[in-house]
Amino acid sequence: MTENGRRGGFLRDLFAVLPDGRLPRSRYALCLIVWAAALAASAMAASWLLSRGGPAWAAAGAAAVSGWFALTASVRRLHDIGRSGWWVIAAAALLPLGLLVLLSMEGKPGENRWGENPKGLLRIDDERLLERLARESRPGSAMDEILSGKGAAGPQGAGSQNQGECNGKDS
Repeated sequence: MTENGRRGGFLRDLFAVLPDGRLPRSRYALCLIVWAAALAASAMAASWLLSRGGPAWAAAGAAAVSGWFALTASVRRLHDIGRSGWWVIAAAALLPLGLLVLLSMEGKPGENRWGENPKGLLRIDDERLLERLARESRPGSAMDEILSGKGAAGPQGAGSQNQGECNGKDS
C-alpha cells in the first residue's frame, strides 16, 4: 500500500481511468507497449470485421479505449516530470520526439502538485519532510542523532548546510 492508501502496481497504472497522479518511466514504457499492441490488435480486428461486412464501431470502440488509456498514462508521466497534462498536445504533435522526451526524462524528486514520487524518492532539503522526521523520530534513534547533528550527517545536521551534499546533486 502507498502512503495515501491506494494499492500500487502495474495493473493500476495500465487501467488508470483518470489521469491523476504520477507514473515513472519504466511503468510508462510498459503501458505504452501494452496499449500499442492493443491498438494494433483493434486495427487488425477492424480490418477483419470490415472485410466480412461486420460493424466497424466495435473495432473503433476498442481503439478509442486503447487510445484513452495511453493518453492517461502520458498525462501521468508528464505529471511525474513536473509538467501539466496539457503538454500532451505538444508531445502528440511531435510524436516520436515527444515519446523520446517522456521516456528519457527523470521524474522530479519528492512531492509535486500531482502527488508523491512513485519511486518513493524524497528530497533531503524538503522542510516539511525534515519537520515530520524530527517529530516522529524516537529519542536516541539513528534518525534523532542525524537530525540533531550527532550522526552520519555530521556536526551541521541534516537540516542545515549539509542539504546539498545529501541531495544527490553529484550523481
